[in-house]
Amino acid sequence: MVILLFKAFGYTDKDICSRILTMYPFLLAKSITRDLKPVLEHLEGAGCKGNDLRLLMWEYPRIFSNDFRRQARRFARLGMYGLCLSKL
Repeated sequence: MVILLFKAFGYTDKDICSRILTMYPFLLAKSITRDLKPVLEHLEGAGCKGNDLRLLMWEYPRIFSNDFRRQARRFARLGMYGLCLSKL
C-alpha cells in the first residue's frame, strides 16, 4: 500500500526502487492511515501542497520515520514551518 501512495504522488517504479526501497525500506512497514496520512495532512495544512509536498517526500522521506512532533519542531527551528519549499 505504501508503494501505491508514492505512485499516487507521481513517483515511478524506478524512483521507488532506487530511492525509497534501497535507502528507506522501513517505510514499507508503515501504516498509511496511522503513520503516513497524519504527517501528509499536517504538512498540507501548513501550506505544503502539490509539487512542494512531493519534493519534501523525495528529499526528506525520513519525515515518516520518527515521531512527527519532533520532526515538526526540527522544521520550526529551521524556519520552514508553514512555508512552501518553492518560497525558499
